[in-house]
Amino acid sequence: MDFYWVGLIFWGCIIVSLFLFLFSVMTRNSFWMMVSGVSLLLPALYFLGSPSLWWIAFAPLIPFNLSFYMKKLTAKSD
Repeated sequence: MDFYWVGLIFWGCIIVSLFLFLFSVMTRNSFWMMVSGVSLLLPALYFLGSPSLWWIAFAPLIPFNLSFYMKKLTAKSD
């Protein structure tokens, strides 16, 4: 049985993205939300090639939009 680096990187990016998403929601930090979206880009681009799962490619837009929304709220409160 071979060790597949692509799968390790793929699932590693997804796990890191989910962890950073939850962490940034709890701390209300827009920077980590943006990093969560960036780490989700690679798996999303992978699913873009699938004919039935092309809509998953829009998943990084959720953290990106929430990041800008959080930044806007913190700028308004200062």
